[in-house]
Amino acid sequence: IWKHQYEKDYNEFLELPNLRKMDKRGYNIDDFGGEWMRNNMEEGMWKMFGIADVNLIHENPEVQCFSEKTICHILAGKLFIDVHYRTIQKIHKVIELIGYDVPNYPLPEYDDITDILPWLREQMDDDEKWDDLKFKLKSWLEYIRKCFLKSINERNSLLDEIFKTIPNNII
Repeated sequence: IWKHQYEKDYNEFLELPNLRKMDKRGYNIDDFGGEWMRNNMEEGMWKMFGIADVNLIHENPEVQCFSEKTICHILAGKLFIDVHYRTIQKIHKVIELIGYDVPNYPLPEYDDITDILPWLREQMDDDEKWDDLKFKLKSWLEYIRKCFLKSINERNSLLDEIFKTIPNNII
């Protein structure tokens, strides 16, 4: 993909009136390590969630856990598709281990996102199909989020262990 192919779209995007612009800090030798941006949280949220309807995120498929990026997307309710289907399988395994039914993931199974790009392109090019896919992703994500939050509130093993040692009259 060449810059000139999308330059017109990008320039139109920058002219949108409600676009939140941030002054990014530099990473050159002159300002290396500078932390003078007025709000680093704003930059972090911009990097984490962006403005897309659905984010593509990448987790390392070789490790047995998922990162804060996936957890943040789940807890924030931000729609995402992971580059590797193994991350979805890990999420489903956690849901199963904490005792909940595993929901159906609305995308076909894939090893790498490139396996389903033609299918995904077809969904995105048809507004009705895209809206349907987003709705199904949202339903899946809301269920996963509900299970995670319920588990955090009801099955916090560390707090359960601490509360066993605290006398009843203190609580």
